[in-house]
Amino acid sequence: MFKIGYLPLTKQNWTSDALEKARSDARTFLASLDGVEVVGGERMLETEADALATLAEFEESRPDIVVCHFLSFALGVVPPLFGQRLGVPIVLWSIPEPSWDAGGRLERNSFCATNMNSHHLWRLKIPYY
Repeated sequence: MFKIGYLPLTKQNWTSDALEKARSDARTFLASLDGVEVVGGERMLETEADALATLAEFEESRPDIVVCHFLSFALGVVPPLFGQRLGVPIVLWSIPEPSWDAGGRLERNSFCATNMNSHHLWRLKIPYY
């Protein structure tokens, strides 16, 4: 059984019903894959304290890979910390912004979070995809 550690990351107070649905749908999708067990991801991680509690769980369950799902902009310390402590590859997953047709500003900034974290992982020589 291949074990995926799922980290649904967001910034505190950015949580919304749409992001909660994206988290739930993503976890359901990952769990539907043949031969896969998903650990973590039952709720969004908004703070370093949330991430550290999940890291302790992952150190016990030992996933083969960690999927960092950026539901919005999120703390840049989390993926590198998981990569260093667990010694497994990190997958960075962004979600698109709502349509620009409606106007307005960025709501999630998920791509920015992915870009920032890929740079941190690259500098630390932690494998990421």
